[in-house]
Amino acid sequence: MKGEKMVFRKSLLKLAVFALGACVAFSNANAA
Repeated sequence: MKGEKMVFRKSLLKLAVFALGACVAFSNANAA
């Protein structure tokens, strides 16, 4: 159970980082 929670948190963090990167790229494209 503990291992599953860790994997879930890791994938959630990866998703958050990906979303943040996409947001930055989108705003950069808008500014350019």
